[in-house]
Amino acid sequence: MKAKQNRQVYGYVPDYFTKIIRLLCSALKKILFLTGDNRFSNEFIQCLDPKTSVPWNGKAIYFRTGHGRLKWRADTFYTEEPLMIEWLSKLTPNDIFLDIGANVGTYTVPAAKIAKHVICAEMDPINVGILYENLFLNGLTDKVTIIPFGLGAQNSLEAIYYRDFSKGDALQSIARPSPFKTHTSSRAHKALQIIGKLDTIFDTFNLPQPNKIKIDVDGNERPLFEGGIRLITSADEIYFEDSGLEDSTYVVNRLLSSGFYITQSAEVNVSGLSAHNRIFTRLDRRCKP
Repeated sequence: MKAKQNRQVYGYVPDYFTKIIRLLCSALKKILFLTGDNRFSNEFIQCLDPKTSVPWNGKAIYFRTGHGRLKWRADTFYTEEPLMIEWLSKLTPNDIFLDIGANVGTYTVPAAKIAKHVICAEMDPINVGILYENLFLNGLTDKVTIIPFGLGAQNSLEAIYYRDFSKGDALQSIARPSPFKTHTSSRAHKALQIIGKLDTIFDTFNLPQPNKIKIDVDGNERPLFEGGIRLITSADEIYFEDSGLEDSTYVVNRLLSSGFYITQSAEVNVSGLSAHNRIFTRLDRRCKP
């Protein structure tokens, strides 16, 4: 499969209405002295418990909000990646699910409500904190194991490129600037963080072999695959976000040559981007229930 050029610029730019709301909130913050410097403001902030619920499998699941991007992730639970929701709904109580690129747990939480156990990897420390809060809100801390660092081809210390300092953000890149065109803020930064090989992590900590894997790593696909080829190619099904870029195409071709077939595919509805969410199934698993 041939990689296609990515022309889409990623990143949130607030509209006029949102800017007005932010100005009003800033004024209210000043009026009530909600600075964190006094006892009233600290108690007020501490009493806030922003969260929202989403119906799932006949019950409600909960997500931390209090931030525009976090609210957006909950509000678009069913519309952002409908193929993912369809796939998750078919999980069984016997499945071991691996969520690579978990972000704040938007799909970790519903998977853990069904699967036997979930292992999730997320390298953004801010997202890891929100992810754990979401697990706690849903009573799932005993069903999910968090790998709180990035995954790559080697065990190493690498510079992670962040385009912002924000809750629920994505498009972080390992050892190089993001291959995507992104809107960056004045808070864009780099941080030295631990990167681990997926195969080594599972061997070292004796983690169970996942039979269902989701991979959404925003341009870091090839090093992830090279560090976890044995684990990844041993799965029954893989949900893969194919950006159409070179690293992503490399993984698609390696999966196809390792006995996997694309059984479902959905185009990502983003102007100027040739991207697809794809489900890969091993040939010897296609006929099994």
